[in-house]
Amino acid sequence: MRTACLALALVLLLVMYVTRGWPEAYAGPADPAWPLADPAWPLADPAWPVLVISLARRPQRRERLRSQAGGATFIDAVDGKALAPMPGLTPGELGCFLSHVAIWRRVADGPHDVVMVLEDDANVHLPTQWPDIVAAAGAAPRGWDILFLGHNNQDGPPGIQEARGDVWGTHAMLLTRTGAQRLLSALDARGMAIDNDKPLPLDVWVSRVPGVRRYCVLPSMIAPFDVQDSDTATGTRG
Repeated sequence: MRTACLALALVLLLVMYVTRGWPEAYAGPADPAWPLADPAWPLADPAWPVLVISLARRPQRRERLRSQAGGATFIDAVDGKALAPMPGLTPGELGCFLSHVAIWRRVADGPHDVVMVLEDDANVHLPTQWPDIVAAAGAAPRGWDILFLGHNNQDGPPGIQEARGDVWGTHAMLLTRTGAQRLLSALDARGMAIDNDKPLPLDVWVSRVPGVRRYCVLPSMIAPFDVQDSDTATGTRG
């Protein structure tokens, strides 16, 4: 009997794979019933562009994201290993920072009010998560600049929370055009140091830019695919 049950389970898994693909990991969906914070906030078009920062020398990550974030636009990341060293930052942190700056310029000059920005290690499955992402954006207070969909150190009750202190993680976020413009203005005025005598890693820098309205989805909706394989942590992210 036990053997027959195992065989039946294997058959069901095979049918699921053929018809739907293997189930994707999903780190805590938002509540799609969240009320809109302000129905007048212009989020009527949820077909926001999805931009993925992706290292050319990480083709396996790009292929995984193609299946999990269909329709996304892949932007070649800046390879920090090919740049001159910058004191205070690892090559990966430098490349990550410059890659996001390129995205900010694209968004600031672009036609879209909101874009989704992913790094290529984001464990996302947009076909199932998109409704929750749209609901989260609608529940955030009017005028937000950045909505972190993934983070490593924010906690609190489920919902939308204003970011507290430094937000760790830039692998998944929504960014408004106004937010991109504010980030670029701060970069022009303060450089990569903000309130320090050395450049800061991107997530810390973004957290400390004055005047940028930052919010987080709780619990985190999108986690890194493998925290042990972080290019930034090993100093090799593009």
